[in-house]
Amino acid sequence: MYNLPEISEPAQQLERLVRKERDAQIQRRYHMLLLMKTGEVESRTGAGRHLGVHRNTIADWLELYEEGGLDGLREIGEPGPRTDRSFRPAVDPLRRNGGLERTPLRAGGIR
Repeated sequence: MYNLPEISEPAQQLERLVRKERDAQIQRRYHMLLLMKTGEVESRTGAGRHLGVHRNTIADWLELYEEGGLDGLREIGEPGPRTDRSFRPAVDPLRRNGGLERTPLRAGGIR
């Protein structure tokens, strides 16, 4: 089980933030904090089910909160894979160096 961060803001402040926030994405993040602060949910999975998002999304939001507090939760990134993770197929360097050649498949899938 992953440790959940300590939510330092009082529940009343979080309730006000949830009510006043106009951006639905940010509002949901504040709501996550409120649910955890009040003990209504006890895990990332529980928060995700309550808010209709995956538990890994909750983990990402908690990371934003730990790094930047309430201001950190206001950061909305671009959808899709993170740019800090580059995808490089392992076969490409072999092909470039001539170490791997394509051969047609014979009957039965054998080269």
